Order: sequence, then structure tokens, then C-alpha cells
Amino acid sequence: MDLFDNSEQDLRIRAIARAAGNEHMTGAEKDLLWQRIDAGMQQKNKRIYLLYAWKAAAIILVLLLPLFYWLRPSEQPAILRFAGKEQVVAQDTLTAVRLILSNNKQVQVAQQKAVITYQSGNTLTVNTQQVSQDTRLGSFNTLLVPYAHTAELTLSDGTHVWLNAGSRLVYPPAFDKTERSVVLEGEGYFEVSKDAARPFYVYAGDSKVKVLGTSFNISAYKDDQQQQFVLCTGSISVETGTHASLLKPGQMAVVTDGIQQEAGMVSTEMYTAWKDHHLIAMHTTLEDILKKLARYYNRKITIHSTKSSETFSGDIDLHNNMDDVLKSIAEATSMRYENISGNIVFSKQ
Repeated sequence: MDLFDNSEQDLRIRAIARAAGNEHMTGAEKDLLWQRIDAGMQQKNKRIYLLYAWKAAAIILVLLLPLFYWLRPSEQPAILRFAGKEQVVAQDTLTAVRLILSNNKQVQVAQQKAVITYQSGNTLTVNTQQVSQDTRLGSFNTLLVPYAHTAELTLSDGTHVWLNAGSRLVYPPAFDKTERSVVLEGEGYFEVSKDAARPFYVYAGDSKVKVLGTSFNISAYKDDQQQQFVLCTGSISVETGTHASLLKPGQMAVVTDGIQQEAGMVSTEMYTAWKDHHLIAMHTTLEDILKKLARYYNRKITIHSTKSSETFSGDIDLHNNMDDVLKSIAEATSMRYENISGNIVFSKQ
């Protein structure tokens, strides 16, 4: 068996082997043989150079990718970037509703409920106070609603928003010509003005809600395990990651840990009664009921009992003072509560 194959490189090697010690070759033949050897060596060196060049280019590309990503324009909407960078005071430490305008001017509302209405031009009414604002495109306002307070807001397009205790809404003082976007943290009920040319978007938690004109409720508190999207009238699309659900009136979409569950039918009144100062429980755990009351009255409420996971149903009128509400809950659950250093503690009788 021939130890050499018929490749060009092996033919050159065989020629060198046969020429070794051959003193009968003429000078021209030796020159020709050396040219063939030199050409082969240059071709091999060229292949090695190209190989290393490709490796170096690949390493440089890997190192520069993060830089390219950092330099490219962000795909995130401007309003989300603004809301994410904004330093927000904890809702349970605020004592009044606070409106932060785009020029950093702040307006506080001493009353328990704030009613804010945008007028034509650059003025708005905060309860009875007239306030001027900057309406340039690309600017954003922030409405902070602390515990024990609520707010009612009419946006520049006529959309009506109710905000529950412990909520934050980021929105532009004037919408542009292509879309209307707001960011919600907490709970809000929306009645969106219809405008087919400008869809309305609500960014809440892990999801994005798209709507043209309808009414719906969103609950997306940071300290809740679930985000709830309840449609009352019209139609909305709830997008979570790559999953999107088109809701029909009476349906609710639930998002847990960034995963959207299949929409189901619910009693919408149970999820919207808060704006009329009622808490409707329907097979709701005692823990969830007390959490809502803690936000509404701005009091820390804890429960030391296995009853925390038991479910209860009923209509709690929040117009009543906190003591009356807590007494009715204690009677219905056969428990007792006491005030310990300003904190309400429920326990077994």
C-alpha cells in the first residue's frame, strides 16, 4: 500500500524524497523544485493566516456585541423608561395625593379624594385649584395615590380613570397623534374615550393592554402574586410576553409570575365595587380581604390564625369607619382583633 495519497501536498513531499542525494539534477531542475516547495509553503502559511484572522474576528465580535446592544436605540417605549427610572416614595409613607408635573412642580391634595381634570390648553383642575403645566410632547406626569386615599382623573383625551389606594399612574399631559399610553402600578378602573386612529395602551406589571374604547379594571400591585385584568364593556387585548388574549365583556385574564392563564368569566362588580367604596368578597381568602382593608385605611393588619386561607363572601361598605368594619369581620369569622402599638392583629378568640 502506498504510504502517500495523491494530494498535491503529498506529491511535493514525494518529489523531495526522490530528489534527496540526487546530484545528477541540473541547476534549472533544482530551481524548479525549490519554486514548487516555496509555493506550497506560502499557500500553507496563507491558510494558517486566514484561520487565525477568522478566529480573531470572531473574538472581537463577541467582545463588541454588548457594546452594540448598549449603543442601539432602546426598543422600550419612552414612557416605560421614564416610569422605570423615576424615584417613587413608598405609598404607605405619603399623607396626601401627590401630582408630580413634568416640570417637577408638585401639587398635593389635602382631601381624601382627589379629582383631577385636564382642560383645553395647558391648564388642569386639581379639586378646585387651577394649575398650569408643560404640555410638550415627550414629557410625563405622575399621580401618586397613597393608602387611605383615592383619585379620579380625566385625561387630555377625555379618558376617565379611577385610582385605588396605593396606586401610581404615569401619563403624558398631552397624547401624540399616533397612540395614547399610560403606566399603572396598583389598581385602576378605566373608561377609555374611543379614538380609532390612536389606540390606548396600559402598561401594568408584566402585561400590556391594548384598547380603542371600552371600560375595564386592572389590579397590578407589586406586593400581590397575581395581576388581574377584568373587562366590563367593549374589547381589550392583554399581552404578556408572547401570549395575548382577546377578552370579551365579563372575562378576566390573570397573570402569575409573568405567565398568563386562560381567561374566564367573572362577576365584574366584584372587581369594580371599590370605586364606589365597597369591597365585595366572593369566596375570597381572609388574608386577601384584610390586605385590601389595610390599603384602604392605611393601617397594618396581620392575622395569626389558620383561618387566613379560609374563604368568605359578603359586601363590606367602606363608607363605615374602620372599627365598625373590623368588628363585622371579627363577628363573621369568629375571631377577635386588638390594636398593638398601632397595628391591628387578628387571632383566635
